[in-house]
Amino acid sequence: MTATLKSLETASFQLPVTGGTLGAVIYTVPASTSTKIESMILTNASLTVSYVATIYKYQSGDAAGDDTMIINALSIPPKGSVELVQRPWHMATAEKLWGFADTAAKITVHISGIEVT
Repeated sequence: MTATLKSLETASFQLPVTGGTLGAVIYTVPASTSTKIESMILTNASLTVSYVATIYKYQSGDAAGDDTMIINALSIPPKGSVELVQRPWHMATAEKLWGFADTAAKITVHISGIEVT
């Protein structure tokens, strides 16, 4: 096995608004890989408005739901950031991080970790 330090963030990825698809996949563990998420930060760049984010972590074959929710409608203040990872999260092949915000393109997601192949 080879441990590969890799930034897992999508450049300037911003959460979409809730809707028919209930958000978007933020990260999926690649095939034949496991991942250790070391940091996940949500940032609100607005100078005046708080925005709300909801994030899920679930296994392949599951779906975003109450039993896979990491945060539920967390309000992020203007110019604020929230780090969600207190200890590393270990994720298996095909597991996903999924999320949405109350307003599209207002909350930026930054993720870093290690992929092991």
